Amino acid sequence: MPLGPCYVAAYVKKYGYNDVTYYSQDVYHYPEEHLTDYLNENKFDIIGIGFAAGYYQFKKIKSICDAVNKSKNRRTWSDS
Repeated sequence: MPLGPCYVAAYVKKYGYNDVTYYSQDVYHYPEEHLTDYLNENKFDIIGIGFAAGYYQFKKIKSICDAVNKSKNRRTWSDS
């Protein structure tokens, strides 16, 4: 598990946000459609995305962002 998301999860748990979920495509190599379905079945207030720099990662993070934006539970700043 990458340290960055772990640090963020530990910080938010320390300040009372105990319901933290970690989803990693690296473990099971799920396609982006799986992420969209997962977000459709669950509701999250915040989604954090971590990645390492590089061209492949840029393309991957763009496809992950597209999958998040396709979720029916997607909120925008104007919705809040």
